[in-house]
Amino acid sequence: MKKPIKVALFATGLVVLLIVLIPQLYVSYEDYSIRHQGEALAKKIEIFERREGHVPTTLQEIGEKDPHHAGPLSYYAIDADHYSISYMDWASATYVFNSSSHKWEFRRS
Repeated sequence: MKKPIKVALFATGLVVLLIVLIPQLYVSYEDYSIRHQGEALAKKIEIFERREGHVPTTLQEIGEKDPHHAGPLSYYAIDADHYSISYMDWASATYVFNSSSHKWEFRRS
């Protein structure tokens, strides 16, 4: 009689663990994907600035596709005055690159 109870408790614990872990793994992958795309975008902008002598004001200037069709991201914006890149994904996360500090800041709202 004790063995079925242990098996049931083990199975319940395993299901709860999976319910907790799978969303965390997905969020981690999503964050990695956004960072990777942001870093690639920053490199394109730096190359453009060296070649043209100014920061691009649109993504089309650096050969990016329409932002609404650029992978999991739904919004891109380039702020040329402060030379930062920010974009927002469908999960309301914003990722900002500041060229003066050369650092990425990831904010999830």
